[in-house]
Amino acid sequence: MQETIIIILFLGALGYLGNMLYKQTKSDSGCSKNCGCDSPVSHLKKAKEH
Repeated sequence: MQETIIIILFLGALGYLGNMLYKQTKSDSGCSKNCGCDSPVSHLKKAKEH
């Protein structure tokens, strides 16, 4: 019983970390949270829009 709970918690933690990693690699900006900083990617997007 205890092993099952530990395995569920471990898999949940792996899923959480995997989700965070996926969101960071999926983002279109240079920052993982799209903070609006002066990243090279945001400059390219602005140049393409004009």
